[in-house]
Amino acid sequence: MGESRMGKSRNFSDSVSGRPTDFYKNDFSLKGWDTINVPSNWEMQGFGVPIYVNRIYAFPTNPPFIPHNINNVGSYKRDFEVSKDWDGKDVYLHFAGVSGAMYVWVNGKKVGYNEGSKTAAEFNVTNFVKPGKNNVSVQVLRWSDTSYMEDQDFWRLSGIERDVYVYAVDKVTVRDFRITADLENNYKDGVFKAALKIDNNTQKEQTRAIEVKLLDGDKEVYSESKVIKLNAGRNTIDFNKVL
Repeated sequence: MGESRMGKSRNFSDSVSGRPTDFYKNDFSLKGWDTINVPSNWEMQGFGVPIYVNRIYAFPTNPPFIPHNINNVGSYKRDFEVSKDWDGKDVYLHFAGVSGAMYVWVNGKKVGYNEGSKTAAEFNVTNFVKPGKNNVSVQVLRWSDTSYMEDQDFWRLSGIERDVYVYAVDKVTVRDFRITADLENNYKDGVFKAALKIDNNTQKEQTRAIEVKLLDGDKEVYSESKVIKLNAGRNTIDFNKVL
């Protein structure tokens, strides 16, 4: 993501009540804001204080509530480009890891919310972006109710700490897949299984040819093709072969 705007006074706050509430608007002035490297933890960039604890929480406990009067908030804002070649594709905004809870806006409109610091979060922003210059705004809260699941031995650091990127895919695309290798017949035969999740975001039935190949070096061990009718939405296609 490179550098984002983050101000020491106006948009880094020691508490939730002190956070900027309108910074995501397109006409918001960034005058007086500093820059911060992304990915990074803001405590390593001069904002807030890192905390190390082992078996106790870093804040007064009253689950599932958080003491927002001491809950640090960081607000990020930057521009990004969307290629005109992405017209007709689905566009996704991917966060590989944000330490804390976050709200996300694109071009002044709220996209979504996520909490869970070590897991990726992804948003379909197709209806929020336009070709050319766009803007993303992110507000990160250091603690949320999920912080009660993080009572482990580690440093408590905050911010957008892993990569952020935007990418585009076709309206009909392989969204995910799972490969399983197993044995049967008293361990004499191998079993190959492939489960493909295919998204059809065209809002109507589509037909596609799907081919799976299993290679051992340059040698083709197995291949199979299917012509599939895909309903609108998520489809699951399975391949199974005893080898």
